Amino acid sequence: MVLTSLTLVLCAAAIDGGMPLEAAPAEVAAPAPAPISEEQLHNELRQVRDEMEKALNARDLDGLMKHLDERVIFSTMNGDVVTGHLGVREYYTKMLSGPGSRVKAVKAHFDVTELSRLYDGRIATAFGTTNDHYELADGMAFDMKAQWSSTLRRGPDGNWKILTFHYSANIFDNAVRDMELGVLKKVAIGAAIFALLVGLLIGWRLGRK
Repeated sequence: MVLTSLTLVLCAAAIDGGMPLEAAPAEVAAPAPAPISEEQLHNELRQVRDEMEKALNARDLDGLMKHLDERVIFSTMNGDVVTGHLGVREYYTKMLSGPGSRVKAVKAHFDVTELSRLYDGRIATAFGTTNDHYELADGMAFDMKAQWSSTLRRGPDGNWKILTFHYSANIFDNAVRDMELGVLKKVAIGAAIFALLVGLLIGWRLGRK
C-alpha cells in the first residue's frame, strides 16, 4: 500500500514538472532517395532502344519481350494491331519464325528525332525514324525507311517498359510501292508491245485481202 502511494506521488510530481521523465527516443526518418537526373533517365531510355534494336536484328524474341509491358499495344507496319505478350509472340511467329513466315530476315536501325519527352520521371514518349532492310521468304529484298513512336513507363524497380509502339511507312513513298509500280510499268509496256504486234498482224492480214 505504501509503495503504491509512493508511486502515485512520484508520477504526479513528474506530470506537474517536479521531476523529469526520460524522453522517448525520437524516430529517425529514412533519408529521402536522391532525385534522378534527366540525363540518367535519357541514358536508361537509350539503353532500351539499343537493346531492342539488337534483339530484333538477332531474332531474339525473349530479348524483345523483356522490355514490353504485359498490356503493350503494337501497331505494325502492315496494318495489324497486336496486344499483350501473347499477341506479340503470335505475330512474331507468323511473320518471322514460324512455318510459312513471310520475312526471312530483317535488319533495323532506330534513330530518335529528338530527346524523349519526360513526364514526372515515370512516363516518356519518343519518336523517330528507322532504316530497315528486309529479305522476304519469296526472295524479294528491299530497304525501307519508316517512322515510329512509343510510350514507355518506368517501374519502381527502375526498368522501363514499352506501353505502346507504332510503326508505319509513307504509303506514297516507299520501296514496296516503287517495286509494285515497276512491275505495273513492265506489265503496261508488255501489254503495249503485245497490242502493237496484234495490230500489225491484223493490219498485215487485212492488207493481204
